Amino acid sequence: LGRMYPRRLTHGGLVHPSIEDRVAFLDTYFGEPDRAALFRQKMKSIKWGILLFFLVPLLLWLSSLPFELHLGRLREQAMEAAATEDGELALRVLEDYRDELDGGVVDPGWEIHATLWQTAALHYQAREEFDRALPWLRLMREHRDDYSLPHLIYNTSNLSAYQAAATGDWSVFVREWRRSRGELEDLAELDPDNPDLERERDDLEFMRGLEIMARRLGALPPSPYTETLPTGDDPATAFLRSLDAALKGEKVDSVPGSLKPGWKRAALSRLMALLPSGMPPQTER
Repeated sequence: LGRMYPRRLTHGGLVHPSIEDRVAFLDTYFGEPDRAALFRQKMKSIKWGILLFFLVPLLLWLSSLPFELHLGRLREQAMEAAATEDGELALRVLEDYRDELDGGVVDPGWEIHATLWQTAALHYQAREEFDRALPWLRLMREHRDDYSLPHLIYNTSNLSAYQAAATGDWSVFVREWRRSRGELEDLAELDPDNPDLERERDDLEFMRGLEIMARRLGALPPSPYTETLPTGDDPATAFLRSLDAALKGEKVDSVPGSLKPGWKRAALSRLMALLPSGMPPQTER
C-alpha cells in the first residue's frame, strides 16, 4: 500500500497513512481497473523478490553441501585419529584427502592439518622411525604461528623436543622443551582440571633430567647451578640416575627392557653413548 499510495512521492517514499486515507485508497483500488492492475503487478514483483531472497541463499547452500559433508568427514576422521592416537588412520586420511589438504581446504587455525601432522609424527616416533617423523614435524613448526588452539602450539614444541632428544640434537632439545614448559602452564590456566596435565608435567620433568645429564656428559655446556635429577621411580627416570652414578664410578644398569620403544628409550641410548670410554653399559634392545 505504501508503494502505491498517491502521495508517496511528495512524502519521501513509503508512508504510514491514516485510517481514512487507507479506506480512500482501497475505494480507488477497487473502483479503477488501471490502478488495480498496477497494484497487482507491484505485488507480484514483491512476491518474487521475497521468494528470491530465500531461494538464492538456499541454492548456494545446497551447491556447497557435498563439499561441506566431505569436509565434515575429514574433520571427524582427523579428530578420531588424534583421540585414539591412531597413526595409521592419520596417515590414511592424509593420503585420502591429499588434494583437499594441499589445495587449501577451509581449516581455520590449521586445526585439521596440525592434528593429522602431530598424530603422524607421534606414530613414527613411537616406532623410533625418526627420519619419517621429521617431515610432519617440519610442517607443524612451519605453521606454528598460524594455530588458533593453544594445545597445537604446545604439541609442536613438545614433539620437537622428543625428536631432538631422540636424535641427539641437544641444543634444539633444550630450546623446545623449555618453550613447551611455558606453553603447558598457559594451557593449565585455561583448563586447570584437565586430567592430562599431570602426565605432561611428568614428561617435562623427565626432559629436565635429560638436559642435566646431557650437560654432565659434555653434550651441552655445563650449568653454573647445582641441579638435582628427577626423583620419579619410572624406569626412564630411574635410568637417568644410573647414568649419573656411572660418572661416579658405580655400576651402570642397561636400558630397562620394560621401557617400550620410543623417544625416551632413544634419548637414553644417546646419553649412554656419551659415557666416558671404559664404562659403556650393555643395552637391552
